[in-house]
Amino acid sequence: PSVLEAAKYYFGDRVQWLPLSPDGSVAVEAIDYKKLAAVSVMAANNETGILNQWEQIAAHCRTAGIPYHCDASQWIGKLPLQGLSQRDYLTGCAHKFGGPKGVGFLLVPAELASFSLPLGGPQEGGHRAGTENVAGVLGMVAALKTAPVQESPVYRDVFEADLLKALPNVELIGASALRLWNTSLVLMPDYENVRWIRALEKQDFLVSSGSACASGKVGASPVLSAMGIESHAMRRSLRISSGSHHKSSDWVALLEAIKQSYVALKAETGSSSIINL
Repeated sequence: PSVLEAAKYYFGDRVQWLPLSPDGSVAVEAIDYKKLAAVSVMAANNETGILNQWEQIAAHCRTAGIPYHCDASQWIGKLPLQGLSQRDYLTGCAHKFGGPKGVGFLLVPAELASFSLPLGGPQEGGHRAGTENVAGVLGMVAALKTAPVQESPVYRDVFEADLLKALPNVELIGASALRLWNTSLVLMPDYENVRWIRALEKQDFLVSSGSACASGKVGASPVLSAMGIESHAMRRSLRISSGSHHKSSDWVALLEAIKQSYVALKAETGSSSIINL
């Protein structure tokens, strides 16, 4: 939403939505770079965990002579940083890599003369008016220096395989794409995501129905809509993500909690359906 809403506000009907590949990633070769003034593509999707080919997109943009903005909020702290700083514009979010909430960064080209967000003062070289959050910035820098990188997706993958065996009619979103090792977006069977969330909360597991920056928002997910998923299916979506400190046993415990929640939800509706426990 931080990118989509800004694009719609400032550019309106000039915004062109980029096409997707069948696996849910941005279709790099289908973009007509010559007809664009700028491109913004996230490195890793915040709901599905699907990785985009941001290096190839950046190369095409350089050839076309247009600026490229990469939203790396989900990438940083999970995958290597190499190459990210070479993008024209780069955004990151501190709490995504272990820093404090309420602070982030925007990398801009050194030759960029002036722009100000918001207006009102000359702080940060005239780029961003307002008193700097010094404590937050220092915390973000410290976290960035020690941001963990874990490239093995085995815990999440084992969890997904076991979930497909344990419950009927489960669908994994973006299963054929390269994804962040810690993220799983699942269409659950039978019940709306709100009921799953409440059932899992009772067992001390916190999951969400979509991206955190859109929590509480009513309506269809633009991410899932772009992937062709219908609204009735979206209402059964659960977004599950872990941190670098989580272990295999945590994913196993989550699976058990999901199976127990399914039994409980079936009991609430008076169904006698049996699943593989």
